[in-house]
Amino acid sequence: MRQTITIELVKSPWIRQLKELAGSARHRMTTVAPYITSGGWNTVLKALSDPNAVDIRVCTSLNARAVSDGYLDLDVLAEACSSLPRFVLRHIPRLHAKVYVADSSRAIVTSGNLTMGSLKRNNECGVGISDATSVETIERDISEYMTLGALVSCDSLRRLAHLGAKINQKDLLDDEEIENAAHTGSILRFASCAAMIQILDTPYSCARLSIFSVPHTSARVKCSLSYRTFTQVYAMTKKTA
Repeated sequence: MRQTITIELVKSPWIRQLKELAGSARHRMTTVAPYITSGGWNTVLKALSDPNAVDIRVCTSLNARAVSDGYLDLDVLAEACSSLPRFVLRHIPRLHAKVYVADSSRAIVTSGNLTMGSLKRNNECGVGISDATSVETIERDISEYMTLGALVSCDSLRRLAHLGAKINQKDLLDDEEIENAAHTGSILRFASCAAMIQILDTPYSCARLSIFSVPHTSARVKCSLSYRTFTQVYAMTKKTA
């Protein structure tokens, strides 16, 4: 006997479908998206029947460029980590998947990130699945995928949010802040990248980057230099300032 799978087309605007999915969660709410803003996050949080009684699992990419461009709100994630007793966040570099799962009963697999632009204005397309067997498979696969990422502590999230605020305010990080952040293993890459973005705001430092074969037009996008390379660039920039 052929199994019937219940699938619904989820197209823009899809905020209603996401609210309904989150509202149905009684045990677990899983969010996988590289971009998460306060508006998108609060849409999910407010739809949950009891945020304190649900395992809230988030998988994202803690990317400095996404923070500087306003697509990733670290303050709202740090607040969630501090205030929600069953909140867990994992970081997977270059994450591209966008999946939202409530318990093992409902799922949305979509092109849409957790931002208000995506939920209301962008041309997104995906599918909503309510077949228990299929959703269980999706949740299991996503759970296994998330184990590949780094578990991010609340303390690390707060530190990242601080660095993110520095980026958005265009404030320069001082030497002590950069070094302290870099010595926190889980955020070494982000700290280097956050400081790098700000150094790239000065034309001379952009020119100096060419000695490492990193064109200044793409360095902001790549943000992948090691901390050792970053400190060399930073030291030269200070000497020639």
